[in-house]
Amino acid sequence: MYGKSIAIENITFFANDGEILGLLGANGAGKTTTLKIFGGLLKPTSGRVIVEGIDVVQEPILAKSKIGYLPESPSLYEKLTGFDLLMMLGALRKLDQGNVEKRIFELSKVLELNSAIYNEISTYSKGMRQKLAFLTAVLHNPDVLILDEPTSGLDPRSRKLVKNWIVQLGKLGKTILMSTHVTETAESICNKIAIIDKGRIVAMGTAEEICTKTSTDTLEDAFVKLVGGTEWKIQDIVH
Repeated sequence: MYGKSIAIENITFFANDGEILGLLGANGAGKTTTLKIFGGLLKPTSGRVIVEGIDVVQEPILAKSKIGYLPESPSLYEKLTGFDLLMMLGALRKLDQGNVEKRIFELSKVLELNSAIYNEISTYSKGMRQKLAFLTAVLHNPDVLILDEPTSGLDPRSRKLVKNWIVQLGKLGKTILMSTHVTETAESICNKIAIIDKGRIVAMGTAEEICTKTSTDTLEDAFVKLVGGTEWKIQDIVH
């Protein structure tokens, strides 16, 4: 709850190892609040959050060591280089600095930051910042990834690159919980989708299962049918 307002209510779900669970919903549906609770950034009014067998509320430090979290709007240290930021985060997590340096080189190559990783973050484009933020989430090789709109701000090529990488991380056994308001993104990445509306899950399953349950042909149509929407006629807006 926020004050007297209920942000999310009676949300229950689980994700297995190697599963990519997508929270699909409009802006303000409760996706980010849900992810912050799972990441240990917000304390739930009631209920439990278990990550890798660890209660996030009761043992937040231990739980966070298992989690990589990508916020919707990452805050990065503008005057640091991408490399320095990642090395600092590695030190804070008490990771071996030699291994961290090697991992930074490998990860920056995967996301095509390459030599730009040594540039000051203030010079980065929005897409480059998003890639760097993604690297901060996976630097410590966590078992669980919580990604809030992971493809936000990326051009089509970079978006495809990140989407493919998320799928590969799932195949490596990582458990991934991600949010999106784009049905195509949910359909192309996620093994399981939970459609959230006004703080509640209104449907959950594969895209095919949700379409079958709603008697629709596409996930987009299913989403609109479940959360409501207005169909405008062209004559209503063109005179």
